[in-house]
Amino acid sequence: MTRVQADRLDVELKSREEHLAKLRNALNQARSNREYSAILTELNISKADNTKIENEELELMKTIEADEAEVQSLTEQIEKQKEQVNEVRQKSAAESEKWENKIADVQKEWDEAADGIPADVLDIFNRIADTYDGEALAEAEIQNEKTGVYNCGGCFMRVPDEIVNQLMTNDEVIRCSNCSRVLVLGSEEL
Repeated sequence: MTRVQADRLDVELKSREEHLAKLRNALNQARSNREYSAILTELNISKADNTKIENEELELMKTIEADEAEVQSLTEQIEKQKEQVNEVRQKSAAESEKWENKIADVQKEWDEAADGIPADVLDIFNRIADTYDGEALAEAEIQNEKTGVYNCGGCFMRVPDEIVNQLMTNDEVIRCSNCSRVLVLGSEEL
């Protein structure tokens, strides 16, 4: 918008300069003092108007230069931000690839470990793992060695003695009656 205004003022100044040239020519050809005086007055008024327009155009040009400097500064900032974005993208792509490889390795280990487990047991494990963000197992932890009281490591509720006995003697899936996680005994309790 400012550039348009400056261009408009420039065109107006050029047309006024042509008018001034005509007035100067008419001034030289004036035949009487009265005609000379009238043309001189009009010439001075036109010069004053031109000065005002030139000042206005200069102010607009200053504004345009300031705007262009700001645009240049913003363009440089944008370029720096683009470089930073590209660096972050490259880092995240490398990190993503690293984690995808790690996930593939873990999936391979999971598949090998799950190979010998019956499908119904694996299904129970998967449902519990989905519920507890992958934490399907809970260790039955001894709370008091003198009394032999055990707690579930997932919900910290007491595990009944008969369930602890089943864990020590049976090789089947036993779940906590409170949180439904699969209970296991730690190696020191065996």
